[in-house]
Amino acid sequence: MKKLFRLIPIILAVTMLLTGCQAGSAKDTAAVTQAAEETEAAGSTLCLAAVQSADSGLYGYIDKTGAYVIEPQFAYADDFASNGLALVKEADGLVYGYIDATGSYVIKPTFVDAVGFSDDGLAIVQDSQSGLVGYIDKTGEYVIKPQYNLAGDFSENGLAPAVDSATELVGYIDKTGAFAVKPQFADGRYFADNGLAMVLDSSTQLYGYIDKTGEYVIKPQFSGALDFADNGLALAQDADTKLVGFINQSGEYVIEPKYTNANSFDDNGWALAQDSANSRIGFINEKGDYAIKPTFANANNFAADGWALVQDFDSNLFGYIDETGAYVIDAQFTKASAFNNGLAFAEDPGTGLFGFIDESGKYVIEPQYKDASSFTEFHTAG
Repeated sequence: MKKLFRLIPIILAVTMLLTGCQAGSAKDTAAVTQAAEETEAAGSTLCLAAVQSADSGLYGYIDKTGAYVIEPQFAYADDFASNGLALVKEADGLVYGYIDATGSYVIKPTFVDAVGFSDDGLAIVQDSQSGLVGYIDKTGEYVIKPQYNLAGDFSENGLAPAVDSATELVGYIDKTGAFAVKPQFADGRYFADNGLAMVLDSSTQLYGYIDKTGEYVIKPQFSGALDFADNGLALAQDADTKLVGFINQSGEYVIEPKYTNANSFDDNGWALAQDSANSRIGFINEKGDYAIKPTFANANNFAADGWALVQDFDSNLFGYIDETGAYVIDAQFTKASAFNNGLAFAEDPGTGLFGFIDESGKYVIEPQYKDASSFTEFHTAG
């Protein structure tokens, strides 16, 4: 399900949301499946990755030894959420439901579209009868009935963007489903921690920022924008030059628009930026100076381990750098993810199949999957 974003293109081709998990011991598939059933009953922590079988084209889940815990049987499989449920699509490719760690349906597949559960315990689903979008809880019951064309997750202030089915405009709903900010915008994002949300003005088709009352705090003036980061800066695209810089909460540029494109600042105080002179990607600090010179075709933010996934400009292959900009794993993969407690998925350029590598760059789970996701740690119910 597409959420409400129609923004200037983000430079990242590979963006992975990862959570930590510990490596398991080697077991055969039957034993691992039995272990999953036992931990589901007792309540425990599992760490699984969704992968697509190269033979059947169906998705299942493996542990960190590469053994199947849930056999390939789905047309699509998402990561397990923190509540122990994962979104999957039936093998016929028509409807979505939610499974537990044993692979059994907890919420039957009845939705024509859906997303995984958020940390607030709600999932956005598209009703098969009306075609409208609502929110369900972990029992599959609607807590906000289907009534919107599109909707997004709730922010910390209890508001979520939603597209009104009558006007096709974006407003913000509360957890009763009522519009707390009436539908009036052409597009809208989530509220950041500073209480501001980026919206696209329906009259001017320019981006500005509103507070929770729906009033503009920063008037519409940008041809593109992103959410405010934790450092109080937001990416904004100048409507005249089409270059991007970073504004403060008053709407003033603190880093002048001089990049072709960029991404939000990360926790390490750096942001990705595409240089307007050579069109390559580097990392800038909060002064707008390059901390790592623009030499890459593409890049990802630095992960908690201090490494960043980057795409080499000459070979177009992916490798990993440290915060000096030096390669710690040479560019050699056609696709890859950030590391998650020692493992990352990576596509072998020879076979076009995905496996999982360790921090030496060696495959510990050989390339054998048509598609793969990162390992996700989650808790099962007791």
